[in-house]
Parts: sequence; structure tokens; C-alpha cells
Amino acid sequence: FGTAPLREKKVAPSSLAACAAMLKAAAKLDPSEPRYPRLLVENCLAERDVDGAIVALKMYRTLAPNDLGAQVQLIQLNLDKMETADAKMVYVNQILAADSVKPDVRSAVAVVGANLLAERGQQDESDKMIDNAIRLNSLNNDALWIRYSHGLAGMSDYQKVQALIAMIKANSLQQGVMAELAERLSDFGLVKPSLDWYFNAIKLYQKSGQSVPLNLAVDYAAEQYLAERYEGADGLAIRLLQSDPNFVDALYIRLLCAKNTPFPEDDLRMRNLGRKTLLARLNTAKDAALGVPATQPAAAGRRWRPALAL
Repeated sequence: FGTAPLREKKVAPSSLAACAAMLKAAAKLDPSEPRYPRLLVENCLAERDVDGAIVALKMYRTLAPNDLGAQVQLIQLNLDKMETADAKMVYVNQILAADSVKPDVRSAVAVVGANLLAERGQQDESDKMIDNAIRLNSLNNDALWIRYSHGLAGMSDYQKVQALIAMIKANSLQQGVMAELAERLSDFGLVKPSLDWYFNAIKLYQKSGQSVPLNLAVDYAAEQYLAERYEGADGLAIRLLQSDPNFVDALYIRLLCAKNTPFPEDDLRMRNLGRKTLLARLNTAKDAALGVPATQPAAAGRRWRPALAL
């Protein structure tokens, strides 16, 4: 019953207070059950009661001392209460120097320290902190991504791919990293592996309930064209145009696919469609430059119109 108010669409402050009271009562009646203080933490955070969340987390950690995620969360809440960056760095360094703290926890804290140093413009020190985070936990995905994004300019192609593969090994549910790997492989001309990773990334987006980014979908279609899978590339381009009829990249892929069809009329039809779409976008840009709202009639003056079929 204690969490029932939280299942409402709009949670009132009084409901959160009632929920907290019932969870505290449940924890008092059964002090050996870790679920109650864990739920109380979330309730306190919903109420923006940081002090209450810290107390509940400490209670939870006495019952579940091996929950490293809870320990990291407790450290983060303590950091959030500190007002100055200097105080936060002192706290971070204290944790990093404590051998009693698990390496995985210290690795997560090192990433926090690296971000603090980067905000202060101490990039070299931040990079060293990231190296320390990876040394403590080679599967720390946040640290791996920061190292990858900061070190792109100095990395060889092989190192870039190795870094992306390491991130996927650390956490296989990263569609963005998979898409990045597919793009890198495509740049190297490795069409088949690139297609596999594009497919994995798109499937993961779909399974997670997220919409597939248009640039990822069109890159996948382009890679299918390079692999001479013209039907697949054309079919994906058609679906992209259904969501945005003026998506020129998708039209270009359809045009390229049409040039590889044995039916000349398809090629001619796609050329004319592409021309009309480009002209429509030019006219839209002209209206926008003249300050004409989309709901008003077209601006007076010269309009671009198709003259001859390509």
C-alpha cells in the first residue's frame, strides 16, 4: 500500500508524504527487509528530500552492503550537498585513496572527479583521472566513452574500433555506440560487418521503444546500396519518405537504386520526384527568409518551378 500513491498519473505532495510515512512504518515493523528503505530512498528523492534519502540509503546499505550501486548513489548525494568544487574534489580524493572502498565504486567516483576537473579547465588532470577509472574497472563504460570522445584526434583507426568494441563489451545495450562502430567500419570499406552493426543498432532502438534516428536509418540504407542490396535500400528509403516526404537523402538513395533497375521509367520518375522535392525545399527556405509563416499563402515574387524533366 505504501507505493500505491506513486502509481497515480499525477502524484500530489500529500501522496508522497503519506507514502513516506507508510514506508517508514513498514521498515520499523520489519527492519530486516531491505526493500522498504530502498523504496523510501526513491520516495525522498521524488520529494527532493536529499537528507532523508541519505538516511534511508544508509539504512539500506546496512542491510545490503554488497549493493555497489547504492554506495555510488550515496556518494553522489553527498557530493550534491557540497557547494564548492574544491570541497567536492577533496571528498573524491578521500574516496579514491580509501582501499576499503571497492575498485568499481572508486572507478565511478573517478569519473565524477574527471568531470569536475574538466569543468575547471584542467583537462590533463581530467584525462589522468579517466585513466585511473579504467585501471580500477576496465568495464567502466562512462570512462571508456569519455576517453574515446576526448582522444579521437590522436587515435588510429584501429584504436577507435578497439575502443568502441570495449564499450560494447562493457554494456551491450548501447545502440549509439553500435551505430558509431558501424559508421567507423563503413569508413574503412568493411561493408558486411558495417551492415551487421547497423542492423544491431536499429533493432536495439526498436526493442527499447525508441524511435530510430533518421541519420542512422539513411546511413543503413546507403550501406545497403553499397552492398548492392538495392531492394533493401529502396524499401528503407521509401519508409523514410513516408515520415518526411522532403527527405532529400532518402530521395537520393531511391534515385541511385532506380538507376540500377532494368526499368528506365523508374529512373525517370525518381529524377522528377527528386527535382520537385528540391524545388519545394528551396521555396520553403525562400519563404522563411522573407518571414512568411508556413500557414500563410506563398510570398509574392518569383517562385522556383520545374522547367524540364531531368
